[in-house]
Amino acid sequence: MRYAEAAPSRPEPPRPVEMRLLFGVLGAPIAWSVHEIMSVSVIGRRCEAGGLLPWQWATFIGVSVLCLAVAVAAALTAYRLFAASPHQRGVLASEGMNRVTFMAQLGFFLSLILIANIVFFGLVPGIVHPCGMDAILTDRP
Repeated sequence: MRYAEAAPSRPEPPRPVEMRLLFGVLGAPIAWSVHEIMSVSVIGRRCEAGGLLPWQWATFIGVSVLCLAVAVAAALTAYRLFAASPHQRGVLASEGMNRVTFMAQLGFFLSLILIANIVFFGLVPGIVHPCGMDAILTDRP
């Protein structure tokens, strides 16, 4: 008796729910990381050279808005996945959840925290001189 040879199995492509869940959980942390790296590289390094040029302010504002948009989109994606779950009892309830519901809730709250961080650290250079007290003191005649 011959056994049928098994065909090599191919990995299944990710389902749309898994792709949205991946974006909902990792979208805001990646956007926050890009925002922080950009802030340090544009503002921090330019302060050593003596001040910010207009194109650097435009770059900072543009990347900040883009990162904020990605983080908000990730939060909305995570919330929609959470709200669509049949196991959902409330935003703060966590009993008896499946993996998708739990990860969507985690992604939603993580996104909210990182949205606040992007907003606050995006506004700080406009409120406080980004190059510190030394730059303020040396700007005076």
